[in-house]
Amino acid sequence: MVDGFRVWGSPWQPMFMFWAFNLPWGAMLREKWNQIPFDTDILVTHGPPCGILDQVMPEPPEGWAPEQDPPAHLGCEELLIRVRTLRPRLHMFGHIHGGYGVHKDRRTTYVNACICDEAYWARPQWRPQFPGSRFPDTQAPNASAFMPTE
Repeated sequence: MVDGFRVWGSPWQPMFMFWAFNLPWGAMLREKWNQIPFDTDILVTHGPPCGILDQVMPEPPEGWAPEQDPPAHLGCEELLIRVRTLRPRLHMFGHIHGGYGVHKDRRTTYVNACICDEAYWARPQWRPQFPGSRFPDTQAPNASAFMPTE
């Protein structure tokens, strides 16, 4: 309980490369998500539920034609089922950088809080500013070593 809100968090995610807290899609994840208490107000998970702020490219790229498949949804279907059952007030997650943003339905506000883009660069609003730097939007004092020269 935090300031009267019931908070529950989980690091688990569907299998992704060799990262920590990976589980195969399906029953093993369902078992983890079924541990989320029914009275949860705020849910924090590593990744998103399927179909909600879970696309690498949420907007079709320039030149995309309607007959092509849209960008795939990468969120967890088992998590979506549980979230729709529980209907917490807030569900916060990250993992899918391109899905950054906020989505609301009748009961739940979903927040993909990724602070970096697909290339792991900090989003402009999160980049510190370094006075006198030739690169005012760099991520760290030594980031200029990785920037292209003009």
